[in-house]
Amino acid sequence: MRAAATDVCPFDPAPAAPGAHWVVPRLVGEVRYSTRTREGLLRQPSWLRLRPDLAPEQAAADIPDDLV
Repeated sequence: MRAAATDVCPFDPAPAAPGAHWVVPRLVGEVRYSTRTREGLLRQPSWLRLRPDLAPEQAAADIPDDLV
């Protein structure tokens, strides 16, 4: 992870995450969740798998329009 470390948050807007350590996105993962909160956070998320068939540029977050 040290090789991918960066001082720049890859998210816009940057989440409030005091003490966070950011890395350059190089891998894509698949996560299942029940729903989103009003703030857009995932409720009951669970890790499914890495997606080696996708590049970070090809992946898209499932974000509702009213949160963007």
